[in-house]
Amino acid sequence: MARPGHIWDQNRTMINPLFKPAYVDSALVTDVPVMDRLEQQAFNTPWSRELLQGAILNSEYIVRVARNHEPDLVGFYIAHGVEERCNLDNLVVAPEHRNQGHGTVLIRDWITKARQRGLGRLTLQVNTANRDAQRLYERLGFSTTRLLVSYYPNGDDAYLMVREAPPGNSIPPEPEQPLDWVNQLPRRKPRRK
Repeated sequence: MARPGHIWDQNRTMINPLFKPAYVDSALVTDVPVMDRLEQQAFNTPWSRELLQGAILNSEYIVRVARNHEPDLVGFYIAHGVEERCNLDNLVVAPEHRNQGHGTVLIRDWITKARQRGLGRLTLQVNTANRDAQRLYERLGFSTTRLLVSYYPNGDDAYLMVREAPPGNSIPPEPEQPLDWVNQLPRRKPRRK
């Protein structure tokens, strides 16, 4: 059921019309302090600053950040490739920017970058308690393949989720970029003088 003032993308994902899409770019070492702050806010067992910086400096890793139009950092992801597989090691969206589509923007970027490197099998681990993230990944074509008992250092379990490259190496359809929601609103007829 449609909600007034909201728009639906091709995957039937509701998008808030006030959402200003983030743009995604390669992370810089100068982004590490903000990435570290977001990491500390998001996880009970966060990555250290040294690990974040090491990933940025290591060409085997894909480290990308989402910025809004301020251009504040609203989130980031870290992934690495092994043989024909690319694993999403870390995905963080700032608490005040969650549920606005930034996670979807970051995951779509990861899928694109992995495909560009010829990595067809995408994998990730998600905490069993994080239902919002699981739903997001499922919506983007990932399926749960197994339970990883005591996966995290604090003893929490995780699910291994996988997305195989479909024939033709396709990427999930993107919403129109930039999201032109203003043009989809009803227009007033001009007044005649």
